[in-house]
Amino acid sequence: MSVLVGGMGGASLLLVALVFHRIAGRIRSGALTRNPLAGVRTAATMRSDAAWSAGHRAAEPLMRVTARVAAIAGIATLVPALALRVAGVADSVALVPTLVVFAVGCAAFLGLTTWSAVLADRAARATPPPSEHGG
Repeated sequence: MSVLVGGMGGASLLLVALVFHRIAGRIRSGALTRNPLAGVRTAATMRSDAAWSAGHRAAEPLMRVTARVAAIAGIATLVPALALRVAGVADSVALVPTLVVFAVGCAAFLGLTTWSAVLADRAARATPPPSEHGG
């Protein structure tokens, strides 16, 4: 069971790390435009293209950190579960540290993701509102 939890949990954190890394790269290159799927979508960031860009530029460095933390947490979840299994540690004993590492990794990821969204929202709110007359 610990190997299953470690494998699924570790793989999911590694997948999230890859997604955040790709999004951060698209932000840095300017390729992430307003869309319904990827990025920080708050009322402030969705207000205009300028607000979207400003918000995401502000969040991008922390999004890169978030991707790294998720990757480290994924590896830190997967490797000990496998190592404990190979060492012959009973599943009932190995499950506890696996779950603890996974939970800590998820908490760190969620905290950093929330902080990134707050940074994006603040930067977007600081941009001037779009002109009502298009000019």
